[in-house]
Amino acid sequence: MFKSVISLTNRIDEVYAEASIFYRLKVRMLVFFSAVLAVIVLLNVVKVLWVAPPAVEFRLLTNGFILASCALAYKWVLRGWLDRAGDGLVLGSVIPVHAVLFVVPEFTESVAAGLQLYSFDLIFLLIAIVFATPRIAGLAFLIILAGFIAFNQVVVFSGGVEGSLEFAARALRREGIVALLVMFAIGTALVRLLREAHRRSMQVLAEVKTSKDQLEELVAERTSDLAAATQRADEASRAKSDFLANMSHEIRTPLNGIIAASELILRHPDLPPKAIEHTRLVTESGELLLKLIGDILDFSKIEAGELSFEIHQFRLRALVADTVALIETRAASLNIEIEQTVAPELAQCYAADSFRLRQIILNLLSNAVKFTPPNGRITIHVEPATGADDTAARLRFSVRDTGIGMDEETAQRIFQRFTQADSSTTRRFGGTGLGLAISARLVEMMGGKIGVESQLGSGSDFHFTLPLEVAPDQAATAAPIPLPLAPLGLHVLLAEDN
Repeated sequence: MFKSVISLTNRIDEVYAEASIFYRLKVRMLVFFSAVLAVIVLLNVVKVLWVAPPAVEFRLLTNGFILASCALAYKWVLRGWLDRAGDGLVLGSVIPVHAVLFVVPEFTESVAAGLQLYSFDLIFLLIAIVFATPRIAGLAFLIILAGFIAFNQVVVFSGGVEGSLEFAARALRREGIVALLVMFAIGTALVRLLREAHRRSMQVLAEVKTSKDQLEELVAERTSDLAAATQRADEASRAKSDFLANMSHEIRTPLNGIIAASELILRHPDLPPKAIEHTRLVTESGELLLKLIGDILDFSKIEAGELSFEIHQFRLRALVADTVALIETRAASLNIEIEQTVAPELAQCYAADSFRLRQIILNLLSNAVKFTPPNGRITIHVEPATGADDTAARLRFSVRDTGIGMDEETAQRIFQRFTQADSSTTRRFGGTGLGLAISARLVEMMGGKIGVESQLGSGSDFHFTLPLEVAPDQAATAAPIPLPLAPLGLHVLLAEDN
């Protein structure tokens, strides 16, 4: 039985899948009331057959009409004709019941028959108000009211009812008419309110659905535009990176020639001091421009995702010392002292891209020299950080200076590209602000973190941590002994172009 009910419910949901929840609930209620009415009619048929009152054939015919209307309503419901099913059920029940009352020649208990009619009228009126269309519901109410009044007037009172039964009959007629009128008025008002609320809710849902569709269309359009804009931006970024890479290579060749020629000129012992100064300026400007081109090329590679790392073994202390030596001459010209310390507990050899590590340290040292006044001091310190294990270690590199420092706001954006301490820094100290941005990107790509602690006027402390794999010490490896070669008496021709 439960499977049949579930199957019927699923079929109703399938037929009325596009309808609202309120509408589907109304369908289920109509099926339920039809089933209840059919059960009541069947019980009444059993009663008629058992009691055998007068005019049995008319009574059975009336019950047959009601059962047929229930079956027809069920059939129409499953076809999706809810209004037709409600109207058919109401008319197929109300008309036969009130018609047979005037066909049956007599009633054994006329007051009891009137009370039974009143009970059926309440059920029929409720079904008419809820499930029938407004016009059919009004027609059914008129039939019910007229039939009830006529039955009480013709059958009950014409039969000579006396005593308490007469009082009960008159009360039933009077109170029954009032109850039917009040029930129809209130029920009709409530159904209209429900239908109006349902109409408004469906209207709101339709508006929401329309707005949702428009919003989804707008989002899809904006997403498409964003994807197209992103693609154009990526293409422009790749074109820019390709242009910078090509131009950097094209500029480097003649620039190296200028620097080499300037250095050769400086080797002439008979140059006047003024020419030496001019040539030195040319050399320094060329080297500065060459570094700038290298920074731009590195940054374009990083942005394009084309920068790769070459992992190899290197000696940590030698790398730090060699990097300091690269900047020491420039620092000495400004009377700036550079101190380097490497914690003794650190291993001798590590495996990483030593070229990029040297580039990071050199950028930080160059930045410290640039912003440290004469007679200042710079300290580079390497020590172990947390997170070490047997095969890998996290090292902390710090470069501290006694330079101009910076405020907290500047420190938060110092690792952005083309960013320096203030707007006048570029004019006062030179540079483009790419060095720290490149260092920050390299540290992140190597799996580390970079930061800065600074106070305006009191210097800065740039530090970063990197996970480096410990490599076996190769100090004990014997270097190959070069064999003496006899002079070959050959000449070598070296030809270069730009």
